[in-house]
Amino acid sequence: MADRSLKPHPHADATYVVEPVPEGFGVQVNVPGSYPAIVKGFATEAAAQDWVITHNAHVLAPPVQRGWRRR
Repeated sequence: MADRSLKPHPHADATYVVEPVPEGFGVQVNVPGSYPAIVKGFATEAAAQDWVITHNAHVLAPPVQRGWRRR
């Protein structure tokens, strides 16, 4: 079985653009090879930028081992 930790997260090469939307602010997420997506619902530009930082940290973090283990 291949080591899954060597496979990059699908959003590892994504770019993020904070932009105003009618409801406040949104983040346009551009993943290479995919259509852009907009994450909406941020009241302030700072909140949208904080989401980008948090999301990017999650994407770049090492994978979490999950599942059943025998003891």
